[in-house]
Amino acid sequence: MKEEYANTTVTQTVFESIDTVRDLKDIENMVKQISDPSRDKHPKKINLTRLLRINEDQLSVEAPLYYMNPYVEVFFSAKSAVLSSFLLEYDLKKILSGRLESNYTYQNFRQYVKEHTSNPEFKMKIRSNRKSERKREVSTESYIDAFIQKHARLIVVRLDLYLTLDTDRVNYTKYFLKNIMYFWSQFRRDIKESKAIPNPEGFIGSFEYGHIRGFHFHVILIYDGSKNQRDVYIAQEIGEHWKNKITGGKGSYNNCNLKASLGGYGDRNGTGRIDHYDKDKINNFKDAAYYLCKTDFALQAVLDNERTYFRGNMPKLGSARGRRRRILSKFK
Repeated sequence: MKEEYANTTVTQTVFESIDTVRDLKDIENMVKQISDPSRDKHPKKINLTRLLRINEDQLSVEAPLYYMNPYVEVFFSAKSAVLSSFLLEYDLKKILSGRLESNYTYQNFRQYVKEHTSNPEFKMKIRSNRKSERKREVSTESYIDAFIQKHARLIVVRLDLYLTLDTDRVNYTKYFLKNIMYFWSQFRRDIKESKAIPNPEGFIGSFEYGHIRGFHFHVILIYDGSKNQRDVYIAQEIGEHWKNKITGGKGSYNNCNLKASLGGYGDRNGTGRIDHYDKDKINNFKDAAYYLCKTDFALQAVLDNERTYFRGNMPKLGSARGRRRRILSKFK
């Protein structure tokens, strides 16, 4: 009986740890929903009360930088101002009773959120974050433009890299992050040096957390199109290398080029062959890369200032001498 209780406690601890980033994302989305004047929609009561039950002391252990997310900071400030820490369950029962539109406790909470997300200090934090994102976008655009200037044709490979969850670990978050970051460093080394896989000329990567797949990497690899053609096969080679060689069978991957070859991205496809004159394909490529530049507040809260965005060195441009590129008339 004692052993059964111990196993239950371990399992509970594991899944509480797994859910930490998910909870932070849910809080951020809920505050955005409440504060958005164009969305006169209330959250579901069961979701609201679940998030309000989160213990900040425990949260500070799992995500020591949780307060760096301005949306999460407003949420817990509103909770502290409106709900009693000693009578929390009593206050939550009041929120659960009746409709939220006429619920006095919820409306006080909602008003606090609206006021604090509209004040200058909060808006300045959001603008500062957007400014950082924009700097990464400009850097990424310059990086892509340099490759387009260097090569008449590119082959662009996109992958999502995952690591299998190990629910036998009690301190799941710390263990998982340590492992996936180690594997990521190995991956970056191999795409540059390994003879077992096609080595790209450049790469863009970002670390992210998703509700379904957990922690993972988005990767864009850039190849010289005059030397490489089979983008779906290259993506598979790289993915299998991650899965079997780097992670020892603990990893998995999503081949975005395969999805694109089957029409999965429609006219927004930014993978595969990209010619220097194809403006639509280049813009799709850049849009996909911009996605990797966004800030993930929830992830930052558990990473303790680790980097989440990665990019290779700028390519060295060759001599401008030689035959000029031929621009097809339909693209003039």
